[in-house]
Amino acid sequence: MAPAVQTLEIKGIGVDDSPRLQAIHRHLIPDEARFRQELAWMREHGAVYIDPVTIPGLVDLGERMPALLFGLCGRRTFPRPVAIVGTRRPDWYGKLMGRFLGKAVALAGASVVSGGALGIDTLAHKGCLEAGGATITVFAGGLAQPHPPSNRALFERVSSQGCIISELPPLVPAKRYSFTERNRIIAALGLATIVVQAGPVSGALVTAHQAMRMGRQVFAVPADTVFENGRGTGMLIDEGAIALTGPKTLLTGLGLRVSGWPRAARRPIHGEPVLKKVEADVVGSVVAGNEAEVYEMVRSGTGDVDTLCIKTGLETAQVMSILSTLEIKGFVQRTGGNRYVPVRDLDLFA
Repeated sequence: MAPAVQTLEIKGIGVDDSPRLQAIHRHLIPDEARFRQELAWMREHGAVYIDPVTIPGLVDLGERMPALLFGLCGRRTFPRPVAIVGTRRPDWYGKLMGRFLGKAVALAGASVVSGGALGIDTLAHKGCLEAGGATITVFAGGLAQPHPPSNRALFERVSSQGCIISELPPLVPAKRYSFTERNRIIAALGLATIVVQAGPVSGALVTAHQAMRMGRQVFAVPADTVFENGRGTGMLIDEGAIALTGPKTLLTGLGLRVSGWPRAARRPIHGEPVLKKVEADVVGSVVAGNEAEVYEMVRSGTGDVDTLCIKTGLETAQVMSILSTLEIKGFVQRTGGNRYVPVRDLDLFA
């Protein structure tokens, strides 16, 4: 099968603008009163119909292509979508890589597709949004039935800065089987799939295997194979998935240029690494003075050049020179205009 298009365009259609799509919706909800409730909810919340035949990646699903999709989309264009999935119960390493990869993919100019579940999905979405990227969440239930409920704040951000889609009508709750079914949509929307951590029997593997069947690239983050969450990714590598070991893998595999990579001085024997301290040690050894002051402000969220000038009292030329030096050293990255974000931000666990 052909790979998905480089830029995903979601063409939302108003609930009253397509009798054909509304008829499909009506077929999915036989009860007339319930159907009217669905339409009222969609009008109130600005939800749209999405015709699956307009998305080439979904067409590749053949007979398993959804009959209709429903969307809450604040954004309709998603460059180079990449699926990032994994376990709901990651360890510190999974948490680090899930959020880092969400950020890295966004900073490289691509988009993130995932399922909004706890764990890796959530971390990937958050990392992408923090980097100013575009992300798509594929719900297992209807748009009015967000799962897990604890992610409501995240889903609100996605619906305004990205897009939430589902093949189930808005008021229909998720069933056990629908979580597995939605994974095929995640795989179909992505140019590639990255699995961060996964057990030997997991939804992440379902997504990865679907991507493989469609001829898409699958990447797996290597992990300790003696632990459950490392066995699934190990199995994928045995089956032909690409071991994601550093920036070069994403560059050669997807053409994504990623700056920096999480690292620590050594792996702790007990507990989690103190990544903040490691980061401070790394930064302190190569930047000082005004450079350190500017870098700390960028890390804290002040990445606008004008604001940096005001807070530091430095001239624009001085601030730009410092930012250029930090960029060369690999500590910051320009995201467009006069705004910068940290590259080596390892505080990824929140």
